[in-house]
Amino acid sequence: MDLCHHSCGRKPRSVDALLEENLRIHGEDAVQEFPATLWPPYATGAPPPGGSGATIIRINYFSTSHNVEYQLLPDGSYLRVNGGIESALHPRNVLIVELPITEIGELGRLTIPVEGKGDVLLFRSGNVYQGHWKKKTATASWEFSGIDGQPLRFAAGALWMTAVPELGRIKWE
Repeated sequence: MDLCHHSCGRKPRSVDALLEENLRIHGEDAVQEFPATLWPPYATGAPPPGGSGATIIRINYFSTSHNVEYQLLPDGSYLRVNGGIESALHPRNVLIVELPITEIGELGRLTIPVEGKGDVLLFRSGNVYQGHWKKKTATASWEFSGIDGQPLRFAAGALWMTAVPELGRIKWE
């Protein structure tokens, strides 16, 4: 497709040529090395030692519309029900992270800083494991360890991570 007729005195150019010229990024031909991305970004494998039974997990958000329940399924994943609605995703790991709420805005927006360290509960394979989280900056990767200081090992598959201001809101059986 010509964008300029022969009468304008310029050589006709195609839309593709114009796009290529205008969308070219300066320095795009330079070879850039990016750090390797570890995936999954956490340790997987056999469950950590210990752990206690947890086939049903309940998170209390003080509202039946917002309370969450996870039920262990026969395949080792969890069915998530939020306010009576079942999620299509069945995670093999449910990670509850204790994060403080430092401010509640006038419209109910929460300020939750994600830097620092705190406690976690990892539910996997019908058991719960206590541990800790650490995050140096808001853009740094999360680090999760068991109470023994070793990296928490997650089950291969999906992970559902939920933040609560206090782990006392979590009940399991």
